[in-house]
Amino acid sequence: MVVTGFQSLASDGNDDLYTVKYAADGSIIWRAGKDFSGGSDQGTAVVIDKWGDAIVAATVMNGGGYDVHVTRYHDNGTNIPAEVWSKTWSGSGAMADVAQTLAYDPVMDRVYLGGYSSNGNDDDYLLLAFDNNRTGDNTPLWTRTHNGTGKDRAYAVAVSADGATIALTGETFNGTDLDMATVMWQADGTPIGVWPKGGLTSFNDRGTALAFSATGNVVVTGYLTNGRGGDLYTAELTSASATPVWEASHDAGFDDQPVAIAMDSSGDVYVAATIGTLPAFSKLHAIKYHKNGTPVPDTVWSTTFDTGSANAAGATSLTVDSSSGIFIAGWRDYAGIKKIVTMKLSRKNGRILWDKEWSGIIGNSSLPVGIGLAGQGVAAAAWTDRTQPLDGGTQAATGGSKTDLRNSSKSWTPNQWLDTPSTWSAARTRTFSAAFKATTPPPCSLLPPKRSPMRLLQETCTTFTTRTTSTCSYCARKKDFSIPRQVCPPRC
Repeated sequence: MVVTGFQSLASDGNDDLYTVKYAADGSIIWRAGKDFSGGSDQGTAVVIDKWGDAIVAATVMNGGGYDVHVTRYHDNGTNIPAEVWSKTWSGSGAMADVAQTLAYDPVMDRVYLGGYSSNGNDDDYLLLAFDNNRTGDNTPLWTRTHNGTGKDRAYAVAVSADGATIALTGETFNGTDLDMATVMWQADGTPIGVWPKGGLTSFNDRGTALAFSATGNVVVTGYLTNGRGGDLYTAELTSASATPVWEASHDAGFDDQPVAIAMDSSGDVYVAATIGTLPAFSKLHAIKYHKNGTPVPDTVWSTTFDTGSANAAGATSLTVDSSSGIFIAGWRDYAGIKKIVTMKLSRKNGRILWDKEWSGIIGNSSLPVGIGLAGQGVAAAAWTDRTQPLDGGTQAATGGSKTDLRNSSKSWTPNQWLDTPSTWSAARTRTFSAAFKATTPPPCSLLPPKRSPMRLLQETCTTFTTRTTSTCSYCARKKDFSIPRQVCPPRC
């Protein structure tokens, strides 16, 4: 497990980039911290490459402005990992450059960073391509931006299974308001095209998540504003046409915003969202779409997790397994206090098969930011105010400094987070939050012996990654993995 984010210690008034690798029992294998020039430095995403190394993206304060930073860490058997390569990238002068997300391509052994960069007047989509075989200071292979007529910000990135196409989605200014826009490039940086989509004039729209299908098409979701709030919008795009293969919208009544999208092995699409059935009370919602050969897909089912008229709920992330399950992490609000909710839905009809709830200290909120499958169990990563230990032990550590971290005495039972069904809080310290994204692991033929990643987990605010040292026989037992995506929780 590799987690990235930030730490803020009493001896240092600023956030420092902080990455930790954990063993399955919760013990620390290694940790790495970075403090740049006098400001907040926060890890935003992590991926595991086919060699088992962790690649971390961060937004850092580098002398007067925010820059993008990327580092590849290699486990060298000590408690401090080796740094294989790194790069701090700056756009125009001291303007802000922000890292939002990462994608890894095992075919070409490349890393793609998505985010946005200031051009001096406003922001542009940013896409950086890195050769993962280099060492030392790793200058990007190429840098691409997308500039509309004003603020343009990308929030999600994905790469096709063959490594041939990279896509970003987010929001772009059309001269009046913000439109949802998806942009694609070839692996050599050649632009393929832009797919904008707008709702009503004078209202803002945004793309929030995307993934590639097995055929190389992009499925993307976001929201289009109708004047009363956002409507869920989902589409399948192909590089061969400016017209979507299909597109669908969903209006639950008020403000509806999708947070994650995934596909199963048959090509059906699942979207998790937070919908506003009433102005004051949101609900957790999921939809399944089936492509039928027409411009409008079949809505197979839609499901709402109803918490009652006095309570609100919402979704943060989604994944599907290789057989028949859909797993969603979200939250439930009790009089302003949020609790973590994890649930399993049936792919066939969307029925909730089970749901579990977890909270930290009474009176304090907890919020999940990602979900993934761990063997036969379910793992949810979350931030929580003063974590309540799951199995005893002192919840808070004392002492420590910027270079000397003291751990709490919290204990871990063997395989605690592999139980079914179960949730696992990745927030081990009060100032740390985590999230993750599951994606398809590289074929076993691309991996060295006994270094096979079980699953890749990535996020926007912080990232939690699960992997295993099992042999390639594990890959043979798994048929597929899905690709969820989530946006930052409000705390970020």
